[in-house]
Amino acid sequence: MSSKGGSTALTRRNYRLASDTDKPRATGTVTSEKYQETQQTMSDVISCFLLHRKPLGFQDLSAHLERLLSEGDSEDSRGRLGPQPVVLDHTSGFEGLLFVDDDLLGVIGHSNFSSIRATTCVYKGKWAYEVLISSQGLMQIGWCTLNCRFNQEEGVGDTPDSYAYDGNRVRKWNVTTTNYGKSWAAGDIVSCLIDLDEGTITFCLNGQSLGTAFTNIKMGPGVAYFPAISLSFKESVAFNFGSRPLRYPSCLTYPVDGYLPLQNPPTADLIKAHKLLGYMKNVLGTSIDTQEEKLVDRDVAVWRLHGDATVLITLAHIFNHFAPLMCKVYLVEDVLMNFLLGILEGGGSVDEHPLIQQLLDLFWLLMEDYEVNECLKQLMMSLLRAYRFSPIIPDLGFQIHYLRLTTAILHHEKSRKYLFTFDVLRSVVFFYIKTPLRVKEAGLEELILTTWWPTHFDKEGKDEREPADESADERLRRRAYERGCQRLKKRIEVVEELQVQILKLLLNNKDKSTGEASRYIFLNKFRKFLQENASNRGHPTALCPPEYMVCFLHRLITAVRASWDDSNRKSPGSVSSEEAYVPPQLFYNGKVDYFDLQRLGGLLSHLKKTLKDDLASKANIIIDPAEIQPCPSLLLQRHMAELLSLDKDMAASFLNSVLNQLNWAFSEFIGMIQEIQQAAERPERNFVDTRQLKVCATCFDLSVSLLRVLEMTVTLVPEIFLDWSRPSAELLLRRLAQLLNQVLNRVTAEKNLFDRVVNLRLPGLESVDHYPILVAVTGILVRILVDGDRQGVSRAASVLLSDPCFQLHSIQHLLGEGGDSSSTARKHFSLHAYTDYISEEEKQKVELMLAFLTEESKQAAASTAPTSEEDLCPICYAHSISAVFKPCSHKSCKACINQHLMNNKDCFFCKATITGVEDYSKPASS
Repeated sequence: MSSKGGSTALTRRNYRLASDTDKPRATGTVTSEKYQETQQTMSDVISCFLLHRKPLGFQDLSAHLERLLSEGDSEDSRGRLGPQPVVLDHTSGFEGLLFVDDDLLGVIGHSNFSSIRATTCVYKGKWAYEVLISSQGLMQIGWCTLNCRFNQEEGVGDTPDSYAYDGNRVRKWNVTTTNYGKSWAAGDIVSCLIDLDEGTITFCLNGQSLGTAFTNIKMGPGVAYFPAISLSFKESVAFNFGSRPLRYPSCLTYPVDGYLPLQNPPTADLIKAHKLLGYMKNVLGTSIDTQEEKLVDRDVAVWRLHGDATVLITLAHIFNHFAPLMCKVYLVEDVLMNFLLGILEGGGSVDEHPLIQQLLDLFWLLMEDYEVNECLKQLMMSLLRAYRFSPIIPDLGFQIHYLRLTTAILHHEKSRKYLFTFDVLRSVVFFYIKTPLRVKEAGLEELILTTWWPTHFDKEGKDEREPADESADERLRRRAYERGCQRLKKRIEVVEELQVQILKLLLNNKDKSTGEASRYIFLNKFRKFLQENASNRGHPTALCPPEYMVCFLHRLITAVRASWDDSNRKSPGSVSSEEAYVPPQLFYNGKVDYFDLQRLGGLLSHLKKTLKDDLASKANIIIDPAEIQPCPSLLLQRHMAELLSLDKDMAASFLNSVLNQLNWAFSEFIGMIQEIQQAAERPERNFVDTRQLKVCATCFDLSVSLLRVLEMTVTLVPEIFLDWSRPSAELLLRRLAQLLNQVLNRVTAEKNLFDRVVNLRLPGLESVDHYPILVAVTGILVRILVDGDRQGVSRAASVLLSDPCFQLHSIQHLLGEGGDSSSTARKHFSLHAYTDYISEEEKQKVELMLAFLTEESKQAAASTAPTSEEDLCPICYAHSISAVFKPCSHKSCKACINQHLMNNKDCFFCKATITGVEDYSKPASS
């Protein structure tokens, strides 16, 4: 190969032979049967030569091919305005922040709700394009006019002249919204159809029509529609306006035929490519009998590269026309990929189809380097798209088909090594098996005829019943279910075996050619791939999704284990893969470069400093999982109790921090569910941002976790709150009571906001429920009101009851009491309903607590003397004045001044610096 690089201006090799006319030997001048030319069979190019009365020599072959291929196409652009090829308008047709791929067809949202349209519009006729869904989040896909103005809150479908389909919320949008279609998943393909003759818009999902979405759309002079999309943060798609063959052209027959892709297909080049491939196959399957001067058929499989010079010269002329076509992605995907897939349709192992290897040999021999490189790159990208966006069927036939061709290509050593330079590790999608979102479409009902699940579970989630306890019907259902699962497992194993074969080829260490071995190149690429993903430093489009990474690493470990065992059979004394493990000392002694990552189960410097002896003593053994104590372990609890009990200042600082974070997290949660409720009640737009739901659920989970921390602290060292000889105990107890009352009131109020949002059952808020948060609050109250000593219980009850937010019915709500008796339709929350998780002893403690608080609240109400306004704290107006400040002598209640002094030393009123706080009691009246 004398020419390198990717410039299309490079000259091609010239295979014309000037002296061929002097050779009257059999070079294609023999007689033959009548030539029949059809588009499907692409008759033998050598037989074509025999139609001409004038003897055809090699000097005429190139001109003859030109005549055979001289068929043109006329582009029909009526009804369409804009440049070709059609791409996304990244210069002026977008709103928000987006990442657009180099080919201007893929896009990733990088702001709240970003929008972008294409560069071409349509004003009459029937048109279609496809969108490959890479993530299943919030997106609105459809059509818009040039007059549509979008922002971070309103996108495609939210303005009068825009129309969209949203498979995340299963709705259609045109200012207002209604239910429409099916939910989509990553790996699905949405077809968007517009009929500007009838004024309708239709959407298809994976080739299945979802029905007419919109009728009587606006049409007329000055109205033209652009393909457009709005998508939320980190959602991604790829468009196909016709630069590649549409994956589901069959859906374009709905409701009538005649839909065209926005970008014209290269019709003339398609005809040429199909013809040339047919000629090529026929030449490989034909030989010349020079003795009898006739053409004879031969098995393509027996052809070798070092064969007849006549055949090679003929192929060279064919490749002179064929090679430039293979630099175009449409032709590679529609012609070459389908041609190679057809070779493998007969079944059998990949090794039984040598024609693919022979064709790749011809590519490298007769094509320029830049041509074969571009062809292989586009072929691999087409296989990736086809594999990722193939529909799920019970036998996984599509996935197996594409993996077999990928394996056949990687069997070719020179092609495999080039694909490493293309960075094949970005192709981890080959090692993932897409999960079907719709059971019926995936055929799982036919594969697994019945469902079955255990009816009695132990604490680990396993069926605790013996097989003998099953009824006959349950046994039949279980066995049918298990047989169906086994059938599905066997089909998945076929795919997994092909995936492992691909990795074995990449790990090959016995290449025949010189240069770096495949394994060496793969490991270098693999290291870079891990570095980008582990440090999260790569471009968002290059980072591997977690589900893909897990599958890829599983197949890689399987391939490494197979290679290990192959080597072990040659060296019987070596360790088997089952016994092999990575020594633990490699994870802390610095011998392995972790790409500058500092955390590995803790800061490495800290591990070396504090656990050096323990690590060294256990460096060569595998730790038994049974030795790992549950978290938080009893040892950890003892350490925490000792530390919090002895270090009073640190304990106060720690608990104030926890209480502050709890106050913030719960307040944020309440604010967010208010916004969610308001959005759900709007009749014109049922819009709840997916990110908002995730943040809301995170705030709720954080609130529950912080309450659990407080519950553990109260259980371990209750004196932090109840021993008022400690300087901050009373303040901490009052703050704790205030937060507990707020949580109880918000969660237990009749027909409250919390109830309404929980009953919406929004996706992403599955963890938001009464049980986790109320159980945490109940645990704290039981510890300070039931399990403590008499003095501590008295102090806790006094503080709890004196808080202005205290409401007895919130405590009664825990046991299903205190609700509106007239409302029988609504089922109240009650701890009695959770018999599997709450013991009888714990329920009795809650009942004792309720009885105690009921009695205490009655006594407090009876004994409370009327308080004049002059005696109330001027800050909160909830408690009596009980503290006086020094030196300014201003007064307030202890709760207000203690909380104020946490952050500020100045007096509420005169701004003098407070040097001390003393108890205050009102002097007796004379």
